[in-house]
Amino acid sequence: MIVTVMHGKLSLIRLGDFEEGESALKKAISLAGNDFVEPYYDLAVIYYERGEYNKALELLNDGIKRAPKLREVAKGLFEKLTVLQ
Repeated sequence: MIVTVMHGKLSLIRLGDFEEGESALKKAISLAGNDFVEPYYDLAVIYYERGEYNKALELLNDGIKRAPKLREVAKGLFEKLTVLQ
């Protein structure tokens, strides 16, 4: 259920409702366990798409500390963001 809602919020963000979608993804992050990395990744992708590279990289670094498997899931995005620094 959370994944469905999360992807719905990701769609809201991409349709221009950034505040509601960002808020939902941040809430999902606050509730996420160490194995639930999707909200970190989805929000980092949105930040990346908006050109907010530092924000995306900071979110991924924080997420990796809490959910280490995020490093593998977000490897490609993490590499893109590192190059942009």
